[in-house]
Amino acid sequence: MAELLIGKPLNISTITPLFFLKHFAGFIFFQRFKRQVPMDYHFQRNFSGRPEAQFSMDHEAMGIWLTEELGSNRQQLEHLLQVVDSLEKGQRWEYFDDGNDYRLHLTRDHAEVRAALLDTEMGCDEMEELDYYDNESISHCGLDDFKTLLVCWQDFLNI
Repeated sequence: MAELLIGKPLNISTITPLFFLKHFAGFIFFQRFKRQVPMDYHFQRNFSGRPEAQFSMDHEAMGIWLTEELGSNRQQLEHLLQVVDSLEKGQRWEYFDDGNDYRLHLTRDHAEVRAALLDTEMGCDEMEELDYYDNESISHCGLDDFKTLLVCWQDFLNI
C-alpha cells in the first residue's frame, strides 16, 4: 500500500510517526467509521405496558431514541416511514429531527441517532469523561436497516 502512496517501494524502517499520521491515520479512521456492525435488537413492554427497545452494544443510542423519543407515537412513526420512502426515491437529500435528548439525521443511505449533549460546548476534560459512553450517545446504520427497524417497531406496537 505504501508503494501506491509515494510511487516507489518504501523501506519500513523509514516510517516515522509523522509519515504514518500523514498517510495512514485518515484511512484507518475512515475504515473504523464505516465499519458495519450487525444491529441486534428486541422489543418488549415494561411492567406498565410501555414499549421498550433493547439494542446491542454498538447501537444502544438507537434503542434509547426509539424508546424515549419515538415511543408509541404512531403519527411520527408514519411520518418517518414517509420520509425514508422519499429519501429512497431521491425526492430529498436528508432529514433532521431534533428530539428532547436525541437528534435523528437521515440521508439517502445512512441513519444516525446522536445525543443532543454531544452538540453542546464543553471543555476537553469533560469530553474525555464522556468517551466511555459513546455507545449510548451515537449510533449509525444504513437507511434500509433503519426502515426495517421502523417497520418492526410499527408491527410490535400493533400487537
